[in-house]
Amino acid sequence: MSISRRGAIALLALAVATGLTLLHDGTTQAQVQLIDKEQLRSGGAVEPDLSVLTPGPGSRTGKGSPPRVGPNVQANDPQLPLPDGLLGRSETTIASNNGGTHMVAGWNDADGFCGPPFGAPCPPPPVPGLSGYSYSTDGGQTWFDGGAPPVFDGAMTRGDPWLDLGGHGNDTYFYANLAVNATDGGSRGVIVHRGSFAGNTLIWYDGQVFDSPRNAVTPGADFYDKEALAAAKDGSGAAYVTLTNFQETCGIAQWGYGTIEVWRTQDGGETWEGPAIAGPDESFILDPSQPLCGYEGVLQQSSVPAIGPKER
Repeated sequence: MSISRRGAIALLALAVATGLTLLHDGTTQAQVQLIDKEQLRSGGAVEPDLSVLTPGPGSRTGKGSPPRVGPNVQANDPQLPLPDGLLGRSETTIASNNGGTHMVAGWNDADGFCGPPFGAPCPPPPVPGLSGYSYSTDGGQTWFDGGAPPVFDGAMTRGDPWLDLGGHGNDTYFYANLAVNATDGGSRGVIVHRGSFAGNTLIWYDGQVFDSPRNAVTPGADFYDKEALAAAKDGSGAAYVTLTNFQETCGIAQWGYGTIEVWRTQDGGETWEGPAIAGPDESFILDPSQPLCGYEGVLQQSSVPAIGPKER
């Protein structure tokens, strides 16, 4: 198998972060080295280079032209190793109001593997979920760790968090995550929580769940991964979720090289419409009668939505 890197694919204001061509040298089914396509899902983070950001004297964030940084402030509670918990917080996301006073942060939270439905031998968190959140009402100087967002419609968070602020009053925090069944851990697609501040407290008041329509007919046929969210700031209530769907291909469940799909809301998150296809699966051979059906193609994984000047 040889791997070559391709340029990013831009579709409908999406930046598809990864373009890989996966080719097999063999020409018969017996010669093909099988790919564990789960390796193509949800990977890694890159540590930012902060060496050029030097705080100055006189204020928490210094003086002079931005960017400026102040002292580091930990947003999550201290982590505990086994048997008291699990170490691991990653894939961070953050959103704030225009004044920067009210902020919400999110991350993958390994403590969600403790207890049911995953069964790690450590005390389960008060609310099950593989994503955590915290919030600040003083511009990030202090933070309250809220644990995992609430379970809605039987679905809990499964990581890949993404936050943005929008809604009709531009005061709704949308928190998108992958979703699993809180009882058995089975995939549920995506959940989008909505929350807002009541005084100095962040309240999550609902969570909307959506999944590939094909899974309603054939459970497990498709697998949603790496969702991202953008919300309009014009009071329209519009917001968009883009994601990768590793869909049933060549008669094999979750076998494709990634279809980029878009879901949208036009009523502030009350309902979601979709999916629309922004980047079709680019498996090169889709004929089930061919030995290499679904074995070579262009990987499309991890999209990022953006809203243009007209906010819609």
